[in-house]
Amino acid sequence: MDIARIVQHWPVEFSAEALGSAKRPTTGLLNKTFLLREAGVLYVLQSVHPAVAFDGSFKNYDNVTQFLKSKGFQTQTFVRTNSGALWHEEEGARWRLLVGVEGVTHEFTTDPALAREAGSFLGSFTDVLASYPHALDEGRRSFVYEGEIERLDLYHDELMHDPDPRMGEAAELLLRELPHLLLPKDLPERIIHTDPKISNFLFSSDGRAVSMIDLDALQVLSPLYDLGDAIRSWCGQAEDDPNNTFNSGIYEALVKGYTGALKTSPLSEREVALIPNAAKLVMLGLTTRFLNDYIDDSYFGWDATRYTSRKDHNKARVMGQLSLYKTFEKFQANI
Repeated sequence: MDIARIVQHWPVEFSAEALGSAKRPTTGLLNKTFLLREAGVLYVLQSVHPAVAFDGSFKNYDNVTQFLKSKGFQTQTFVRTNSGALWHEEEGARWRLLVGVEGVTHEFTTDPALAREAGSFLGSFTDVLASYPHALDEGRRSFVYEGEIERLDLYHDELMHDPDPRMGEAAELLLRELPHLLLPKDLPERIIHTDPKISNFLFSSDGRAVSMIDLDALQVLSPLYDLGDAIRSWCGQAEDDPNNTFNSGIYEALVKGYTGALKTSPLSEREVALIPNAAKLVMLGLTTRFLNDYIDDSYFGWDATRYTSRKDHNKARVMGQLSLYKTFEKFQANI
């Protein structure tokens, strides 16, 4: 990929050294990302996946990061193109250039202190956006599990005849249990990140959370969706680990950090009682998305160094998320 040609559309002159040392992060399922450093500044060049490359998503990302910056948050900010646009379109792909934030990422954590720190940061992120003065533009919708259930129901027969019987068993479990986990429609709503997996946090070398990245799917929803997704992401091992198990210490630290940081918009007793439900919903909701993409074979990125195909990687993700869900149920039964 000729990124030297791509970056010519922004008013930043990258040296041959910067272009030659551009790095591809190992995290991220959707966007193609390149990290470049020029004159001591970190830049993030991304080809944004069509699933999130909506006009509204770009506008929300730009407006919200500017607002967060005005409130003292470290955050990525857009570099506008030579023509003043938020993105450059080439061969059907939308590219953006961001001024990045230096930090360390983690695929998963077993450190309760790190989980509490990140939980507190996520809570502060949610809390400060409670005062965001504008309506969000229409962008990508997240946590639309009713649609995923309908798709899985259409794929049910095909999955029941899959060469791997575990795929049919997974479909049966998901269709039986996921509909009963859907959250009430009348819960209070706020602007949430919608993808607060631990790898979307940046940390300093001494373990402080300093920023959140990948704000492509900002949405107004119950904050329980963010908290549920954080629990799913942080309280297990790698999402495609077939022996993925729930870590209660991380759970307790995360929830304590998150709820303690909500100063202006704390969770109600009803919302707090629904936290375990939200965690199970997101665990099985993501499992359903992975299983649907096992059939569609078109959405999630996959690791070609460990798997022979996207289907194989999605199969491993299904097994990993189901393992996490089952061990979380055992944890709940014992408290």
